[in-house]
Amino acid sequence: MLFCSWGLFAFLGWFILSRSIRARQRDEQIRQTGEPAEATVLQVQRTQLRIHGTPVFAVTLEVRRAGHAPFEVRLEDRLDAWDVPAMEAGRRVKVRLDPSEPQKVFIVGADPVQAVSAPAHGDPVKALADLQRMANDGLITSEEFARKREEILARL
Repeated sequence: MLFCSWGLFAFLGWFILSRSIRARQRDEQIRQTGEPAEATVLQVQRTQLRIHGTPVFAVTLEVRRAGHAPFEVRLEDRLDAWDVPAMEAGRRVKVRLDPSEPQKVFIVGADPVQAVSAPAHGDPVKALADLQRMANDGLITSEEFARKREEILARL
């Protein structure tokens, strides 16, 4: 009976792992060869989740694909603190989607015309204002705010 239990456990582990690998491969295929479209960021919210210390954000997009009506989709993904300003409301981003399942959308890049440059080291006032806006919007924690604020002030 013990052998049967271990066999069932091994089969379930293999089954779950193989499904996860196949899903990851499908996602990567959509990122590489999916139908290109454009989207506008409507909202970015920090969730309570963290994966390996990186916060997870919920991003709401309005997706526009050729020949179809625009639609909204909500994605949840990790964003590093320096990626958050690039995902501000109103930002246009390039996406790829699965034509058979249009709600499966992946952000593949920002519109180059709207590229956000990193704050210049010579402009600590702008950097502090951006940092305060991110804290007010709940995009960074108070600890992240304090640490980055000290880094900016140290450059003065």
